[in-house]
Amino acid sequence: MLRDLRHLCEHFGELEADDLRMAARTILQRQFLLLERNRDREAYRLITNHFNYFTNLFDALGWTLYRDDGFSIIVYFLVRQRVLRVYGWSIALCCFV
Repeated sequence: MLRDLRHLCEHFGELEADDLRMAARTILQRQFLLLERNRDREAYRLITNHFNYFTNLFDALGWTLYRDDGFSIIVYFLVRQRVLRVYGWSIALCCFV
């Protein structure tokens, strides 16, 4: 993960490691981010732009990072989850294991 972080910072010159840490810290504190909420917007955009990195990061922690572009939401789950599409709505079913 540290190698990936270093690679992102080198590849995107304006991107700082502190920016990525801030985005990770923000979603960990709030559990979900909404694009339409002003306080979430910066972290939401950063995670969206580097979604593969954050997906791998959360996967390494045993969590699932989920993004729904229709509702502009990013959420992580601490438990195993399943996502269903019902009438255009995303429904997350959490299964405690």
